[in-house]
Amino acid sequence: MRLNYLGAVQLILKFVPGMRQRGFGQIVNVSSAGFQMRSPRFGAYIASKAALDTLGDSLQAETSTDGIRFTTVPVGPIIGVRTKTM
Repeated sequence: MRLNYLGAVQLILKFVPGMRQRGFGQIVNVSSAGFQMRSPRFGAYIASKAALDTLGDSLQAETSTDGIRFTTVPVGPIIGVRTKTM
């Protein structure tokens, strides 16, 4: 929760006032496809992403007249990612 939700909340709350002042802005949150599929063994992770998604929905309603948009991008599983070293 600290990283996936509260870290994002702190950033969002710092950016929204400036966006309101300018009259536009967009917040893009990265979520998880597991949130929509209810994957087993990832309850805490999925809960943090669900909280972030719900926050985006709520803040969208609160800032709709301020020209601020909230988008959530659900990313699927990333398995076996490797980085090459040269």
